[in-house]
Amino acid sequence: SGGWQQEEVKARQAFALLTMNRGQVELAETEARAALRLSQTVYGADGNATLDVQIVLADSLRRQGKYKEAVEITEEVLATRERLLGTRHPQRAQARYNLGTMIGYMGEFPRAEQEMRAALDIQEAALGRMHPDTISTRAGIAVSLAAQHKFEEAWAMLDEARSFGAEVIVLATSGRGRARRFFLGSTADKVIRQAQCPVMIVPDHHHD
Repeated sequence: SGGWQQEEVKARQAFALLTMNRGQVELAETEARAALRLSQTVYGADGNATLDVQIVLADSLRRQGKYKEAVEITEEVLATRERLLGTRHPQRAQARYNLGTMIGYMGEFPRAEQEMRAALDIQEAALGRMHPDTISTRAGIAVSLAAQHKFEEAWAMLDEARSFGAEVIVLATSGRGRARRFFLGSTADKVIRQAQCPVMIVPDHHHD
């Protein structure tokens, strides 16, 4: 019975991702919750598959503007990664970056910057400064800095990302209030003008 249950977890997670990418975020949340319940039974609360499903669920919540619950789930994933893998593992760094991103969508840019800098510290030590994940985190920090009007620091971070091989910077437009105004307003324009490499603005279908 375990085999078909594992396949159902994978199928439900894949369907959640598919529907989310189509903008059907409420349906994606429903499928992700069903996948999570089954995954917890099959793999346990700490299983990698369960943590992966939690990340999908958090993203579906984030796209609906349910930031508080999305952050809580992401924090739970981070705590589990830290407990299982230690504080310096690359997967923990990714969890911290995800948390920073979620917090940024809430408009809490100083805290988002703090989480992303913690992720960057781990990534530089574990993956190296030229790894794509490390470069992506630098770009994310630049966005959080620019949102706080720390433009000189943001430009310096963008220059570092470019010097380590960044060919394009991708900014999502999800978010409400301060976060959405940042991604679509004058701050985004400043980032684009200063980046010295292509910047792609990607909207979330649910909000647009």
